[in-house]
Amino acid sequence: MDDQDRYIHLKDIYVNFIKRRPTSDLELVFKDDTGAKHKSVRFKKGDLVHWNLDIYVRTETSATLSIQRALFKISVTDISIEFKPNQFGDDRAVGLEDNNHRVTVNFLCGRSRTLTDVTRILGFQAHTVLALRVNMLGGLEKYHQILKTPQTGNFAASNTRASIRHPICAYRSAQR
Repeated sequence: MDDQDRYIHLKDIYVNFIKRRPTSDLELVFKDDTGAKHKSVRFKKGDLVHWNLDIYVRTETSATLSIQRALFKISVTDISIEFKPNQFGDDRAVGLEDNNHRVTVNFLCGRSRTLTDVTRILGFQAHTVLALRVNMLGGLEKYHQILKTPQTGNFAASNTRASIRHPICAYRSAQR
């Protein structure tokens, strides 16, 4: 089986600030080359940031970790670290630094797995999401069929009028 069918489990990310501590709250953003984007919760000021990421990424994925300062409600990217596919490995920690040596980032990686193993692990969550989407699509299909059929004849017109009328007016007209 080739590398394209294998996924690495990114368990945790540790960010350690070397020279000076951040003066504002932080957010971490992990973005891979497929466009998937994962955002952490806001971290308070401090020396060490620990993010329990717990995601699966393809082994040939190149990705970027951005460290953003949270100023008021605006996020500003301060540090961006890029890494290549060959830097990940099975059951090991990967340590990287940014270009200006302001932070050290450690990725704790789990064992690489096949796509079928990953879907088995995440199966229950994926199954419930897919079931919800199938139900939504079924409802949309029903509405599409109703809107697509032409409303002809007196039955459609009388049905529409009766549904618009107030219940008391409908009762009085039925008595006549």
